[in-house]
Amino acid sequence: MEAVPLMPMISLELKTSPESTDFSAALKKYVKEYYHEDPESYNKEIKELEQLRQNAIKASKDFMGCSVLKRYFAQLHLLQSRFPMSEGGAAAVNFTWADVYTNTWGTYADVKFEMSAIMYNIGALHSVLGTMDNRQTAEVCEFSSVDDGTRGSLPNTDMTRDVLNVYVNIMLAQAQECILEKSMVDHRKSTIIAKVASQVVEYYRQAIKYLDPQGKVQLYVGNKQCKEWQKKLRLKIPYYECVSLLYMGNQSEEQQKWGEGVAYFQASVDKLNEAIKLSSSGDGALVQEALRFTMDVVGGKFNSAKKDNDFIYHEKVPEFEMLEEVKGASLVKGIPFNFNDKDVSGDDIFARLIPMETHEASSLYSEEKAKVLREADTGLTFLSSLQTDQLFDVEHDRLPQPLLERCAALSVRPTAVKDLTTAMKELSDISLDVTEDLNKVHELMESEEQSEKSFQEQLGRRDASLIVAELAKEYGHLKEANARADTSDRELHKVMMVHVNNLRLLASQPEEIKQALPLLELTDEDREASSEIWRLLGKVEEMKEQRDKFEHELREQVQNDDITKALVTMKDADSLEEFFEEQLTKYVKPSDLIQRNLAAQENILRALTDANAKYADTRRKVNDHQQRRETRIESIINSYDIYDDLMKKAKEGIECYKKLQENVTKLLSRVSGAYKVQEEERQQIINRENAKKAKAAPPRPTAPKPAAAAVGAVG
Repeated sequence: MEAVPLMPMISLELKTSPESTDFSAALKKYVKEYYHEDPESYNKEIKELEQLRQNAIKASKDFMGCSVLKRYFAQLHLLQSRFPMSEGGAAAVNFTWADVYTNTWGTYADVKFEMSAIMYNIGALHSVLGTMDNRQTAEVCEFSSVDDGTRGSLPNTDMTRDVLNVYVNIMLAQAQECILEKSMVDHRKSTIIAKVASQVVEYYRQAIKYLDPQGKVQLYVGNKQCKEWQKKLRLKIPYYECVSLLYMGNQSEEQQKWGEGVAYFQASVDKLNEAIKLSSSGDGALVQEALRFTMDVVGGKFNSAKKDNDFIYHEKVPEFEMLEEVKGASLVKGIPFNFNDKDVSGDDIFARLIPMETHEASSLYSEEKAKVLREADTGLTFLSSLQTDQLFDVEHDRLPQPLLERCAALSVRPTAVKDLTTAMKELSDISLDVTEDLNKVHELMESEEQSEKSFQEQLGRRDASLIVAELAKEYGHLKEANARADTSDRELHKVMMVHVNNLRLLASQPEEIKQALPLLELTDEDREASSEIWRLLGKVEEMKEQRDKFEHELREQVQNDDITKALVTMKDADSLEEFFEEQLTKYVKPSDLIQRNLAAQENILRALTDANAKYADTRRKVNDHQQRRETRIESIINSYDIYDDLMKKAKEGIECYKKLQENVTKLLSRVSGAYKVQEEERQQIINRENAKKAKAAPPRPTAPKPAAAAVGAVG
C-alpha cells in the first residue's frame, strides 16, 4: 500500500534586532577598573564580539546560520563569567529586539535577554530548515526551547511559557510526522505506524490546549496568528487520527480479524471526512491533494474490506467504542547542544582575560583535587602473583570467537572443501599422466639403445647420433623436473590432507567441533576446587568492576571540575579556603564508596589465596588440557586461514604439471619419430652391406646334366 502524504509543515518566524550593539564602552571600563589592564589592548576581542553579534542577527537560513547563532550564544555564556552583564551589573549593555507578533521594539540591559532571543532564533531557524528538508530522509525537524521562568518581567511577550509550549509541541509533532512518513515508506509494522501517528495527534492536542480563545497565547501572538494555528492544528488532528486508524485496520487484516478491520477502516474514513469538512480551498493545493489521495487510499481499503467481509468472511463488525485504543509512541525529543563544547563555541574570545590571582587559586584547587585522587588510587596488585589471569574455566569450555567466525565464514562457502579435494585429485591425476608419458619415453630410449647395440655388434662401432643424444639430455632434464615436482606434490598432498580434515570439521556444527577437541577428565575434588576458585574470582571481579567504576567516576568528576570561571568573578580572596572546602564536599561520597570497597577486599583475597593453593594440582591438569586444546584449535583456524594459499598452490602445481606434460608429450612424439628414422637408417645400412656381400662372392661350380638318350637306354 502506498504511504499517505503528510500535511505541510509549520515554521516559526525569526526575531530581528538592530544591526549593532556597543559593547566597547562598558567592557573597556570594567577591564580597566577590575582587571587593571589596558582596555585598548582588547579592541580586537571587542570588535570580534560585535562582528559575531552582527553575523548572528543576520544569520543565513541554513546550517551555517545555526552554527553562527550557537557560537554567539556560547560566547555570551563565557562572557558573563568575566563581566557582570545582568540587570544592574557594572558591565551591563543595552540589547534591543523586536517582538515577532507585535513588531514592537524592546530594550533591556541584561545579557540574559540577549541569550534568550538568540536561543529563540536557534529554535526558529531549525524549524525553518525542517520545512525545507527532504522528508524522505532520516532527517527530522529540531527545535531548541529556552526556559523563560526568570524572565516574566521582560518586555518581550513572544517568549512567554505558554507560547513556548505551543512551539515545542508543534515542533515535536512535526518531527514525529517525519518519523511517521519514514516508517510508512520503509513499510514498518502496522502497529508501529499506528502508534507513531497517534503520538502526532497527542502532540497537536497538547499544542492546541494553549490556543484556547480565553488563554494567554492569543494576547501575546494576536488573534489572527492564534486562529491560523488553531485552523491548521484542528485539521491535522483528525487527519492523523485517520492515518492511525488506517494502519490499525491493516493490523487487524494481518491478524485475519476481518470484522475488526472493517470497523477501523470505517472509523478512518469518518476521521478523514471530518478533516475534509475542516479544510477549505484556502488551505492550499498540497493540503487538498493530500486529502484527495488519502481518501482514495482509505476509501479503497474500506470498500475492499467491507465487500470481502460481506461476501466471504461474514464476521461481526464491532462498534468503534469496542476497538482497542491506540496509544502513541514518542520517537522524538528536543536536541540540546553543549555550549561549553569548543566545536560549538570556537575559541574563547576573552580567554586571556583571567586575573593572576585566579590562576593561582585554580592551581591550589587542582592540588586539592590531586590529593583526592591519590587517596583513591589503589589496586589489586596482589592478584598478579596468583596468576589468576591464566586460569581456564573448565565449566565454560566455549569455542573461541575466532574459531566461530571462521566456522561462519566457511558456511557461506559450501563448496570450499570439495573444491580443494577436486584440485588435489586433478593434481594427482596429471602427475600420474606425466610420469606415465616419461616412462614411455624411457622404454623407447631403452629399445633404441638395445637396437643400436645389436647393430654395432653386427657392423662395428659408429659415432652416436647427435639427435639421440640431444633427446636423451632433454629426457634427463624433464625427468629431473618431474622428480622435483613429484616431491613437492607429495609434501603438498600430505599437508593438504591434514587441512582437508580440519576444514571438514570446521564445516560441521559447533557441538561436533567441541566433541572433536581434546577432552578434560577431572575428579570430583578437581571440580570442587575449580568451582570454588571461580566463585571467589567472580567476587573479586565484581569488586574490581565496582571500584573501577567508582574511581572512573571520581577521576572524570575531578577532571571536569573547572572552577576557573567561578573564580574569575570572586571578589573576596578571604573566602577562598571556605570556597574550596565547599567545592571539595562533592568528592566525599565517591571517596567514601571507594574506601568501603577497599575495606571489603582483605577477606576475599585471604580466601582466594587458600583456594588457589588447593587448586594447584587441578591447575596443572587444566593447563595441559588448555594447551592441547589451543593447539588443536589453532590448527583448525590455520587450515581456514591458509585455504586460499592451498588452493593457489594446488592451481600452481596443476599449471606446472600442464606445462611439464606439454613438454613430455612433445618429447615422446619427437623420440618416436627420431627412433623410427634411426631404425630405418640402420635397416638401410644392413641392406647395403648385404648387397655388397652378395656381389663380391665367386660363382658356384655346376655338374653337366646327363643326356636324355642315355637315360632311355638304361631303362
